[in-house]
Amino acid sequence: MDSYFETGDFTFGGFYTNLYEVDVEVERLGTYNVLIGVSSDRGNTFTEIPVDLTPSAYAPSYIKRLNFNITTDRFRFRARINAADSPFQVHNLKAFYKLNVARGSIK
Repeated sequence: MDSYFETGDFTFGGFYTNLYEVDVEVERLGTYNVLIGVSSDRGNTFTEIPVDLTPSAYAPSYIKRLNFNITTDRFRFRARINAADSPFQVHNLKAFYKLNVARGSIK
């Protein structure tokens, strides 16, 4: 059984975005991974990258840089773990993208 949090779609009013990087800050709470996913098709499919949640003596929170290369007119995020009885915390998720003019629109 999976436990997850999913956002709605982020749209940009006629512009396309090139999503190239996501920085995520998670709390290290167990010996499993949280999967950070990005969807460009209204949540039908996700491109996911795992983030290790194994506890560390150095820092209880952990920031990881995830590289994506997705060009789309909309995207949404999902944080998922397949251990429903194990908590996970995502403190911060920052998306870095560039806007591109949609084909046929005014420049």
